[in-house]
Amino acid sequence: MPDGAKLALTLGRLLDLKDEAHYGVILVSSRKANNSLRWAKILVVRAGDEVER
Repeated sequence: MPDGAKLALTLGRLLDLKDEAHYGVILVSSRKANNSLRWAKILVVRAGDEVER
């Protein structure tokens, strides 16, 4: 998969925010939340592309 490294980095970014967002110890900024939505969309769209192959 030619974009595998990029997708792994995107998933890593989301996972880095998981504890912060899930446990709510520290509030997630609106910027981080918006970035997370953008990253998640990238992964979902790419997963859909793979399923359709």
